[in-house]
Parts: sequence; C-alpha cells; structure tokens
Amino acid sequence: MVAGWSDAPLARFATYRRGRVLAALVVGLVVLFQIAGSENSQRLQHAVFDFYQRVQPREVKAIPVAIVAIDEQSLRQYGQWPWPRTLLA
Repeated sequence: MVAGWSDAPLARFATYRRGRVLAALVVGLVVLFQIAGSENSQRLQHAVFDFYQRVQPREVKAIPVAIVAIDEQSLRQYGQWPWPRTLLA
C-alpha cells in the first residue's frame, strides 16, 4: 500500500478531535480579529505574510529597473513623486 497524505503526522492530527478543536480555535481567532477592526486584521495579515516570507522567501531572479519621466505639468497637477497607489491604479 502506498502512503498518502493522510499518513502524515500533521494530517492525522488534523483529522482527530484535537485537530478540529485547533481549527475551530484558529477560525475563532480570525473572526475575533475581523470583529475587532480592520487595523487588527491588517496586523494579522502582515504577520502571516511575514511568516510566509520567513518560511519560504521568494527567490529574486532579476530586479527590473524602470526609468520614469514626469513632466512639470503632471507634477503641478498631482504633486511630488511618488504618487499614491490609488492614482496610479
């Protein structure tokens, strides 16, 4: 018989009662952060992203360079560079 994903220790843990309690606890914490406010949920989002970057960072293959030419009229109209993301999007 070939060992599948369900033979892994983490999968076995998640399928038993303890795993379900742990999953319910995680869902409860996420809901609590959502109710507490967007600032807290954004902190949680940043913490999760930072965790992902520590565990498996993105491999940088090339750093693209862009030269941007901005005319005086655009600077007068929109202000000093860098412009907000909402304006560029």
